[in-house]
Amino acid sequence: MLLAFAVGDAMGMPTQLLSRERAISLLEAEGIFADAPADNPICPGLPRGTITDDTYQLMILGEHLIDNRGEFEPRTFASRMLEWESVMKSTGSQDLLGPSTKAALVEMNGSSDPTSISLSGTTNGASMRIPVLGCAIPILPAKGANALVDQTLEINRLSHNSLEANLASVIVAAIISAGVDGLSWGESLEVGFIASEVLTERWGASPSENIFSGLPENILFEVEHVAALGGKMAALEFIDNNIGTSLESRESVVAALAVASLAEGRPINAAQLGAALGGDSDTIAAIASALVASSGHWGQDEVEAAYFVTQQNNLDFSVMASRLFDLRQNYSDDF
Repeated sequence: MLLAFAVGDAMGMPTQLLSRERAISLLEAEGIFADAPADNPICPGLPRGTITDDTYQLMILGEHLIDNRGEFEPRTFASRMLEWESVMKSTGSQDLLGPSTKAALVEMNGSSDPTSISLSGTTNGASMRIPVLGCAIPILPAKGANALVDQTLEINRLSHNSLEANLASVIVAAIISAGVDGLSWGESLEVGFIASEVLTERWGASPSENIFSGLPENILFEVEHVAALGGKMAALEFIDNNIGTSLESRESVVAALAVASLAEGRPINAAQLGAALGGDSDTIAAIASALVASSGHWGQDEVEAAYFVTQQNNLDFSVMASRLFDLRQNYSDDF
């Protein structure tokens, strides 16, 4: 899952904020990994295979959960995130913290009471980090689902304390956790939406306020129908026009779910399709690839892509994966 996330992030890096048409043209000309064009407003000229803030934030949250034995300590997390951004700025990077996360971290940095910070961001910053929680907490049995919902709410309270961001995050985390537990993509997707219903109830909201309710039967079904009739490029056009690819969770996270549904169980397919969407393509491709990896097939193409990205960015996920697995086992023992 960690490798797939980084691969999707790196594939989507050069096409972020580009139109879908230009993203497809760039990838067709250069291959699945492309250098970022000089006029990309976020990552001009970055070499192919470079990861963005998405993977770094994922790693920071993973390390934080591991160091705190699964618990979330907001001030420590905020300090680590701001420290990372400072380092990135010193290298000239413009791929930094998103608006909701940055606002919360800056406010916390000047606050004497970290528990008082609770910004209601609706962007996808919460969902891009949350996949590590899906690795750390088993969704089964029912106690696991409750723990996953509780921890999602606790982590997101700092910067994304909105129903929209929390619902998107818990769907992502639950699908990944269910996949790791051995469920198929279809079963994992169903578990994700059940978790969103649990969170809606925990939030004190009515079922009608769950903006993600009914997605499998409605928009995701339509995406698959369009793909069956016109092919995957037609499906991407449908996603672009009818779902959207902005930073907002209701667009980019739904787009990631749609892309994952088209991937035929292959993380690299999800990464390529997400990258071809343009918009917030690095996040869409990363989340979609991670979702598929939790229950999909890892083949030679994925191995080669992961090797390229880990070498390009000097990454090694083996220790983090092992320690997240240990956290998961500890949760299972407690249940």
